[in-house]
Formats: sequence, structure tokens, C-alpha cells
Amino acid sequence: MQIFKVVILLFSFQLMANSDFEKAEKLFKQNRLVEAQSLFENHLKANPNHTKTLEYLGDIAGANKNWDKAIVYYQKIKNQYPQNAVYQYKYGGVLGMKAKEVNKFKALGMLGDVENAFLNAAKLDPTFIDARWALVILYIELPGIVGGSETKAQKYAEELMKLSKV
Repeated sequence: MQIFKVVILLFSFQLMANSDFEKAEKLFKQNRLVEAQSLFENHLKANPNHTKTLEYLGDIAGANKNWDKAIVYYQKIKNQYPQNAVYQYKYGGVLGMKAKEVNKFKALGMLGDVENAFLNAAKLDPTFIDARWALVILYIELPGIVGGSETKAQKYAEELMKLSKV
């Protein structure tokens, strides 16, 4: 009888956790990010490696321009799933946005990680348009001395032309 009570108790906690996630997901889709964040954080406490929760929290942090927090969330899921192009791309994106806001010397140290994340995303998914756009922008915006290159940008622009006429 005691075991039965424990099983029921654990089952009800799991239902509540799933309920928090589902509510948070609905709030996120309604762009009610502050409310969604709170529920996602509660869900993450009970499920510390829940990939979708980490991704949503990274998306919310990115939307709020909290690059450090977004980097932590995306890095965790990127490390969990190194073969996932979207996670590589999102990680590279928030790193790049942080690099734009920090001093130039610190940004120089981040550029290799940004480029690698985008290159990995492009390699992992040969049809991933966003990763190629990010590479075009990266190579055009960077000075040549730190890796910028019109030739490299042109290569990815040509790949984009093949993937999408738009």
C-alpha cells in the first residue's frame, strides 16, 4: 500500500511538471515571454536536461538580449546534440550577438567559435538557409585581417542561390 502511494505521488508530480511545460509553451507561442519563462524555469528544475525547455529558455533569453544566459542554454543543448544544425546555429547566433556588444579584444576571441558554429550548422544540414545567411553576413562584416572575406561570403551566397531563388 505504501508503494502505491509513492507511485501515485510521483505520477502526480510528473503530470504537474508536464502541465507547466504545456502552459509555458502556449504562453511562449502567444509571445507572453515573462510568464512562459517562469514556468519553463520551474519545469527545468524538475527536468534539468529537457532539451525543448532549454531551447525555449534560450529563445527567451535571446529575445531579451540576455546573451550570456542564452549562450548557457544553447551551449548545453548543442553539447547534448552536436549533430543538430539548428542548435549549432542558435549557439553561433547568440555568440555573434554578444561579440557585437563586447569590447573588440574580447570579440576577437569569440569569432572562431561563432564561425565554427555556423560552419557546423551548414555542414550538418546542406539545405539550412539561415546558417548560410549567417555566414554571408559574418564574412562581409568582418575585416579581412580577422577572417572576413568577400570570396567566402560569395561562396555561401552562391549556395543560397541554389537553395532558394528568393
